[in-house]
Amino acid sequence: MGKYKNLLVNVGIFGLSAVATKLMAFILMPLYTLYLSTEEYGIMDMATIMVTTLFPVLTLLISEGMLRFTLDDKSKAAFYITETMLVMLASCVLLAILLPVFDLPIFGGLGRYKIWFLLSYAALCFPSVMGTVARAMDQMKLIAYASILSALIMGVLAYVLIAGMNLGLMGYFYSYIVGNGSAILVYLFAGKQYQFIDFTVWRNNASLRKQLWRYSLPLAPNSLCNQIQTTVSRFIITGVLGISASGLYAAASKIPNLLNVLQQIVQQAWQLSAFQEFKSSGLKHFYDVIWRVYHALMSVGSALVITLSLRSSLGCLCSASSTRHGLLYPFLCLPFILVLSTTFLARFIRLICVQSRYLWQQLWEP
Repeated sequence: MGKYKNLLVNVGIFGLSAVATKLMAFILMPLYTLYLSTEEYGIMDMATIMVTTLFPVLTLLISEGMLRFTLDDKSKAAFYITETMLVMLASCVLLAILLPVFDLPIFGGLGRYKIWFLLSYAALCFPSVMGTVARAMDQMKLIAYASILSALIMGVLAYVLIAGMNLGLMGYFYSYIVGNGSAILVYLFAGKQYQFIDFTVWRNNASLRKQLWRYSLPLAPNSLCNQIQTTVSRFIITGVLGISASGLYAAASKIPNLLNVLQQIVQQAWQLSAFQEFKSSGLKHFYDVIWRVYHALMSVGSALVITLSLRSSLGCLCSASSTRHGLLYPFLCLPFILVLSTTFLARFIRLICVQSRYLWQQLWEP
C-alpha cells in the first residue's frame, strides 16, 4: 500500500499546485474576455504559447535529467542543480538575442512587447525549474505554498490593474511577471534553494555532465513535437484569419484545457512515484492498477466537459463573443483522449532512459 499512498500524496500536492495556478487562469478568463480586446487576448495567448514552446528548445529540458539523477543520488545534487540553473540563465540570454524575430507578422504583434515577453519567459521558467528542484530534494509542500502565493498575487493584481486601472494587456504582463516572480522568492528563501548551487562541486564533477545530457537531449524534440500540435494551429489561424480569430480560438480552448489540469496533476505525480518506486517489488500490478484508474478518470472527465459544452451551461463564463464557440469543445476534447496511452507509457520509458524509442514514437505516430 505504500506505493499507492505515496502516489496519492503526490497527487494531492500537485493538485493543490494546479488549483492555485492552472485554475486561476480559468477563473481570470471572464476578466480577460471582458476587458481585453480580441487582439490583446490573441497577443496574450501567443506569448503563452511561445513561452511553453521555447522552454524545451532553449533549455533542452535539462531539468528533467536533473530530477532523474538527483532522485537516484542526492550526494551529487549540487552538480545537477547548478548545471540546470546555468542552462536556464543561458536560455534567457539566447532568447534576448532572438527577440527581433518576434517583429515578424506571424507573431501577431507580439514584437511590440518584446521585453515583457522576455521577462514573462524568465518569470515562468525559473519557478518551473525550481519546482522541479523541490521535487528532487523532497520539498513537496513548498511547491503548493509557492503556487498558492503566486496565484493569489497574480489574481489580485490582474483585477486591480486590468479592471480597476484599465491597463489592458500591460496589466496582464505586470500581474503575470510579479505573480510568478513571487514564487521564485519562496523557493529561494523559504526553501533555501540557493544552498544547492555550488560551483566548486560543479567544476569537480564534470564527468557527470555526459549522462545528464544523454538523458535530457532526446526529451526536447519530443516535447517540441507535442507543442507543435498547438502552436502550428495558432500560427495558421493568426496568418489566415488574424490575431483576433486566434484570440477567440484561445478563449474556446480554455474549457477543454481543464482536462489538461487533471492530466498534468496525475502525470507529474505518476512520474515522481515511478522514480521513487522503480526498484521496489510488485511494480507490474502497481502500474496496471494506476493505468486503469488513470484512463477511466480521463475518459469520464472528457465526457463531462463535452456534456457541459452546451451554450446554456457556459454562457456565464465568457463574453458573448466567445460563447458561440462552445460547439468546438467536443472536437478539442477527442484528441486529448487519443494521446493518453502515449503520454502514460512515455513516462515509464523515460524512467528507464530509453529516450530514443520515445522520440521516434513521437516523430512517426500519425
